Amino acid sequence: MKSFLGIAIMTMLSIGLARAEELLDKFELPSYAKRYATEAGTVVEVTVAKSEDGKFHDYPLKLKLDTKPYRGKQVKIECEISAEHVVKAPPGHLGIKCMPTFVLNGHKSYPEGNVRRGGTYDWKTVFVFLQVPEDDFEECVMNLGLQQAYGTVRYRKLTMTAVENAFRLTVPEGYQCEYSDAVRNFPRLRGVMSPGYKYPHTNMTEQDIHDLAGWGANFVRWQFFPSYQKIPEVRDPKRFGELVDKDLAHLDSLLPVFQKCGIYVLFDMHTVPGGRMQDGRLFPGSSELVKYGQGSSAFHLFYNKPFVECYLEQWRKIAKHYKDVPQVVGYDLMNEPDQNALVTYDFAQLQWMAAQEIRKIDPEKPIVFESNWLDSANAYVGQAPMMLKNIIYQVHMYTPGSFTHQGVGASKRTKPDGSPIAYPGRIDNADYDRAQLRKSLKPVIDFQKKYGARIYVGEFSAIRWAPGADKYLEDCISIFEELGWDWTYHAYREWSGWSVEHTEDYDNKAPATYETARKKALLNGFRNNKK
Repeated sequence: MKSFLGIAIMTMLSIGLARAEELLDKFELPSYAKRYATEAGTVVEVTVAKSEDGKFHDYPLKLKLDTKPYRGKQVKIECEISAEHVVKAPPGHLGIKCMPTFVLNGHKSYPEGNVRRGGTYDWKTVFVFLQVPEDDFEECVMNLGLQQAYGTVRYRKLTMTAVENAFRLTVPEGYQCEYSDAVRNFPRLRGVMSPGYKYPHTNMTEQDIHDLAGWGANFVRWQFFPSYQKIPEVRDPKRFGELVDKDLAHLDSLLPVFQKCGIYVLFDMHTVPGGRMQDGRLFPGSSELVKYGQGSSAFHLFYNKPFVECYLEQWRKIAKHYKDVPQVVGYDLMNEPDQNALVTYDFAQLQWMAAQEIRKIDPEKPIVFESNWLDSANAYVGQAPMMLKNIIYQVHMYTPGSFTHQGVGASKRTKPDGSPIAYPGRIDNADYDRAQLRKSLKPVIDFQKKYGARIYVGEFSAIRWAPGADKYLEDCISIFEELGWDWTYHAYREWSGWSVEHTEDYDNKAPATYETARKKALLNGFRNNKK
């Protein structure tokens, strides 16, 4: 192992720290499943015919995992799966399951790797990775079987092994994050994410800025986000920079307005070169996911050197461009990394590389680091800081997701019994209120206390039709204020679903003719900027 500047780099992608633990023989099987021996090892098979009522049903297999031996370690769960004529309900996450779930600080998480959800295919290897906290999960369950589907699925060689990534941030015992006086004493930042992208640049206008100033905000997270509009350029390292240049030019044109209105800007590389694997228009089919053992929201950047070189070059360019521009107060390195397999370029490694390049040009302006698993709070378990000055650590807050994202995509708007998913209340087998929200952020709070880190909530929200969304926003803001965190609401004049300027009526997409309760909660938070 080689180490320098608090970075531990291992010469192998994975080092087994313990013998692989076999899991299939430990499952208790219901009538729709059977277990048998083959030359390749034990196989567990689930076979279900199409139901007579024509509806899709669940056929789960569950095993409570003992993760105590893995405390403080990263765990790889690996399995081989084959399928015959599996037909599933339309939502993307349904079908064949190979997913551990865990509860940490009262919050349930659902990490999942490269599972093909339906169809017919020969044996494929599936990976998923967990970081087990030092004091263990409150519960960890391995889930196999069929969810809202029928057909035949087979599992073999299901194992759990402690591993270590090729790259890991480390710091000496007692390390404290270093901040200059200017950054330490900089005013608290409270604002919104910018509107979305409309070619050739982020879709924000002078009027948007003036209106936002009238709300009392002092901060905008400027999202460079061309993924779904300029696919060829996102895929092409040579042309990606042209998109960045056009966005910088638009931001430059608005900087005098931001300055006049007293609003600071964080440049957020919301789209990295190559984009995410989930977008079939970027990377057709599932071959990339199967090849790399990744979930669908992983970056192609994790495996592609030309994209990495483009990524670093863009940050060198952006740093040179804004080094001496005081209205731009920081560099947000990547949005919501989601790494669930061993990779060529680790999500933290890429941010470390970019931060080093920026520091060669701009030694002072804050750099914003984002955690794994879509910048979740739980990903801060075991996360170490960067040994660089003026690094701010970001987290996104959408817990509990079944409340905040109800009716978004395939997510349901009611509980299984048909009752609304309301806050505060019983959600995902927990009683959610302000105390439970704060508990779900405990890994970040612990990180802040241990390292003296400045924390920034880059995104938080609840869909506009969620019952109690205003109370949820009010409680989130109250927690952020208590902890001294900067924050930006998601989002401002982007999709109507997140808009505080639209009604609570799911079917009404027209702007509200009144000040919504959600907007009032946000404006009350912005009033703290005047204290």
